[in-house]
Amino acid sequence: MDQLKKDQTYYRIQSAIASGQYAPGSRLPSEPEFCRELGVSRVTLRSALGRLAEEGLIERSTRRGTKVLGVVPSPPRKILFINGAAEEIAEYHPVLHILPSVDQACRQHRLGIDHLDMRQLPRQGIMALAERISQEYQGIVGVAGNFHGHEALLELLRACRLPVVLAHALALDHKVTGMAVIATDERASFADGLRHLAGFGHRRVATVWLAGMRHRGYGDDDYAALLASLGMDGDPGLCITLPRYDEKDTLAVVTAFFQRQTVRPTALMCYSDYAAMLCYPALLRMGLRIPEDVAVMGYSGLPGRALLSPPLSTVDVGFSRIGVMAVELLLRADEWHRGGTAAPLVYSPYVMDCRQSTEHLVWEHLFQV
Repeated sequence: MDQLKKDQTYYRIQSAIASGQYAPGSRLPSEPEFCRELGVSRVTLRSALGRLAEEGLIERSTRRGTKVLGVVPSPPRKILFINGAAEEIAEYHPVLHILPSVDQACRQHRLGIDHLDMRQLPRQGIMALAERISQEYQGIVGVAGNFHGHEALLELLRACRLPVVLAHALALDHKVTGMAVIATDERASFADGLRHLAGFGHRRVATVWLAGMRHRGYGDDDYAALLASLGMDGDPGLCITLPRYDEKDTLAVVTAFFQRQTVRPTALMCYSDYAAMLCYPALLRMGLRIPEDVAVMGYSGLPGRALLSPPLSTVDVGFSRIGVMAVELLLRADEWHRGGTAAPLVYSPYVMDCRQSTEHLVWEHLFQV
């Protein structure tokens, strides 16, 4: 977690320099002031500043402070990575797990890479920024989605007139933006998670959703139909909606749900691995064993799932693979970024990662009559 915070701080400052917020020749705020502004410790800040100094972006002096030198000349072939998150990046955000593989793929293909944070976009002057980007980069990889057609980020991407690959976006984003998209078949992959539970004999499965988020491509009626097709109880009351990713809120919501049940669900199918991780302590607090009393199935493939006790089964959408695919698709832009050719929609492979959190058979539902 400390390293994630250091990386986030490094990319935030680097993006601020790249966007011109800190112009060459200017000085960064003092350490105490900068720590308060970024909400980080001195150790975290100094780690980020050390990396920037090694790259020649800044010059540090005990007496004169930290001076911005500007952007170090990069290799002729260079891409821009844009983090489209409008909020502070939490540990479960896909960008944290996609970016390292994008960086690695760029090194492998001898590509330079710069980073731009959506939160660093200027409110004015998008066209000027787009012109600069179009001159410096050969293409853009962005982790962004849920576009409606009028977002500032979409305006910037269109104005750049460069090939753009939206990594971990929705199939609908391909239609809205007209840009290349790497998507996960959410409906099929989420259904396979449920199918895994059905194979172990689970028929009464509660689904854990997150408020304000799409239900993995399903509406209420077709989700009920999916459950019915798997021999599961389609009762709409078997849904738990978390108001947000918060352990205290999850404990209250999950506990209240189980207290209302006259027949306890034998499994939880969770919107994400992080939702599943938050459910673990709630179940244990109620004295319910995983998986003997309640099996738990995640979705996404966060690295920390293997460290849980018991390790979490999940539908792994392959964040690291998505990063590599995004770079390789961008390198093939001459095949699709030209007049009259539609940008591609590519579905990334997903795999079932079956571990101990679902390793329990419900025998009474496995006998065939």
